[in-house]
Amino acid sequence: MVFSEKFNKAFELLMEDEGGFVNDEADPGGATKYGITQKTYEQYIGRKVEIIDMKNLTVEVAKEIYLKNYWNPLSCEYVNEPAIAICIFNTGVLHGLQTSAKTTQRVLSLLGATIKIDGVIGGETTKHLNMIQAKSFLKLFHKLLLERIETLVFNNPKLSKFKRGWENRTHRLLTLADKSTKIV
Repeated sequence: MVFSEKFNKAFELLMEDEGGFVNDEADPGGATKYGITQKTYEQYIGRKVEIIDMKNLTVEVAKEIYLKNYWNPLSCEYVNEPAIAICIFNTGVLHGLQTSAKTTQRVLSLLGATIKIDGVIGGETTKHLNMIQAKSFLKLFHKLLLERIETLVFNNPKLSKFKRGWENRTHRLLTLADKSTKIV
């Protein structure tokens, strides 16, 4: 499978957060490798998988899953600004596709775009994303993600053990706005 340069960079940055095999009982996602949950891997290969299957998941298969399940549904390849595409993608992995898409649309709306907040990044959303200033978008996106993390932990205090990691990951995404936004 061939991956675009933009996707490869997004995947590389994602792996800084997702890493290898983890099986934390407190994590609602269960066993993961490269950030791929057992359920996601089962859906991808069409059968039940065991912990050993998770441990044997290859990075190449993980990339294919991320492309098919996150990058493409979030239309990241059509977002001109790599930093914005990377943030939308990374957020989709951590918080889910709908959360990433709706947060994206809320930011665009708050920045003046007349856009439907429907949780789907299609042509209209990408059109607005390609007209927006990256720093403004990323800073507001960052703020909304931090608010979401606060709400998640408030509503489910058991998630507080993940709060610092989620916040650190969100802060790293914001640093994309402070670097040259031409990542690739």
